[in-house]
Order: sequence, then C-alpha cells, then structure tokens
Amino acid sequence: MPLNNNSDSGDHHQDSHGLLELNLGFLPDDALSLLFYASDTVIMPYSVASASGVMFDALAHGLPFVASDLGFFKEFARKGLGIAVRRNPFEFSEALKMLESDYPHYKKEVERFKSNLNWDSVAKQHVEIYTRILAKRHEFRSVIPETMKRRIL
Repeated sequence: MPLNNNSDSGDHHQDSHGLLELNLGFLPDDALSLLFYASDTVIMPYSVASASGVMFDALAHGLPFVASDLGFFKEFARKGLGIAVRRNPFEFSEALKMLESDYPHYKKEVERFKSNLNWDSVAKQHVEIYTRILAKRHEFRSVIPETMKRRIL
C-alpha cells in the first residue's frame, strides 16, 4: 500500500544496491507519522538550514537525529538529542555507528526534551521571559533621574 495518495506504484522501488528509495512528494500527516514511527532515527544532511521542521517532527515522534554540523543542529546535538557532523558520507556513517552504540541514552534525552514540547511548557517559558524583561525594565527605571524618565520612558 502506498503511503501517499498517488495510485502510481512507481513512486517507490528497490534500487540495485538493495536500498529502498522513496519518492513520495507531499505526505498527509498520518502517512508522515507512520514513516517516523517506522524509523529509528532521522538523517538530515542539509547544506543550509536555519531551522528544521523535520527535526522537530522527528523529536516529537521520539527519534534522535544525525545532521550536518550547522549551528541549528549543533545546538540540539549539545542537548544530547542527536549528533551533528561534517556533511560527508564517512562522517554520517560514523555518527550512525555512535548513535547506535549509545541509542538508549539518545532516546532518553529525546523523551525528556519531548516532554517539554507542549503548549503549557511553551507558555510558562514565555511568562518567565516576559517577567525577566519587565524586572530589568523596572531596574532600569530606578536608576534613571526623574527628568530623563519623562523624556525617554
């Protein structure tokens, strides 16, 4: 059964190396979720990225990652959620071996991170940020002479 709505059975095939190649195009959320749940990790050999919805989808499905060593991915790799390496096949291969050798650790860190991926947690973090900003503004006001406060605040 194909994962997408295309009736063309040529959307996926096994190549001569025994690897499954998927050319699925757009996937509805339930089919995408099925692919994530059928996976052990996600591999992201991006050459340029400032963020990745794929990474967050993978984390939400409990998957650690191996990604290119771009700043965004390195930030999350430092949290123990995956591994960021130079963008070449050897480095990715070695990273997959590392991830496999300590897979329970990465899964545990992903589950810990995943527990904070909810609206209550996000709202609480926003309140904390706004509270710190307001406290700093209050501190700033207390050190400014009254005559200047009327002009700048």
